[in-house]
Amino acid sequence: MYMNQMQSIQGRIKIQEYYENTQQIRLNQLQAKCSHNSFSQSDYYRQLAFNDQKLQQGGCLMLEFDLALKKGELDEKYTIYVAHDENEEPQYTLAHDLKSVYYYHVDYPQHLPIFIGLSVLQEAKQLNLVTRGYLLNTESLYKMYKGLGMNFLCTDKLFDTNYTIPI
Repeated sequence: MYMNQMQSIQGRIKIQEYYENTQQIRLNQLQAKCSHNSFSQSDYYRQLAFNDQKLQQGGCLMLEFDLALKKGELDEKYTIYVAHDENEEPQYTLAHDLKSVYYYHVDYPQHLPIFIGLSVLQEAKQLNLVTRGYLLNTESLYKMYKGLGMNFLCTDKLFDTNYTIPI
């Protein structure tokens, strides 16, 4: 038991040194561990929290949001959901899951950049959901994320806000 505690303490010291050494790195010099989110762990806050006992689960700095619609609910026709939930069914809204990432940011303001990949599922694409209303183009989508204090990465551009060192 004592040996396990010592290994855990040594691991935490190394983790702290790692984070201190990476705080001044430019965004284009950073490599991040990516994850295809587990349906058994849809809580993004927990995925971002580093767990030195389960290295394969914690410390993910890139998250994937599968954007979807709930079927058969007309009153929520224009609500975007994230399909990465425990029952493999859209349960939480995109806004809910973004808040989870935001709360992590508030609790750990010195964290490394968090990349969020948006994957628009087929049924959402068919309804043109993401381009409807105020989300007319990538710049509009970027402005929405910038207002939330987040950076946005899309396939052809990297938008940078004042929360990172300019690239």
